[in-house]
Amino acid sequence: MANSETNKRKHTGISRTIEATTDVKTAPIILTADMVEMYNHKINKEFDNVDHCVHSLFNNWISPAKEEANSKYNTIKRTYYDLPGNRFDIIEEYVKALREVANIYENVETKNTNMKDAYKIGE
Repeated sequence: MANSETNKRKHTGISRTIEATTDVKTAPIILTADMVEMYNHKINKEFDNVDHCVHSLFNNWISPAKEEANSKYNTIKRTYYDLPGNRFDIIEEYVKALREVANIYENVETKNTNMKDAYKIGE
């Protein structure tokens, strides 16, 4: 790939340019993992806040529609919040995978550098 040709990507608001002559840095991957993890925890906190509000509402709601609304809310809550494999867990697995990719890359590059240094390749 010529220096003028670049591969540009956008992911969660971070723009990166990778050129053939430039080492790939894992910092943007780690930063993305950290940001995704932070927002995942924030979303969970918001679910907790909504859950508290909904329970307060249901405790004070007297209407035939209450049971249907409660049932629908509990279905959503179970699906996205309570059950294993829910939104939080899936995003946590994604974060873990991003960190593993960065770690694997860094380990391979360290081994390559050590091998180069051991055999004095490129001098």
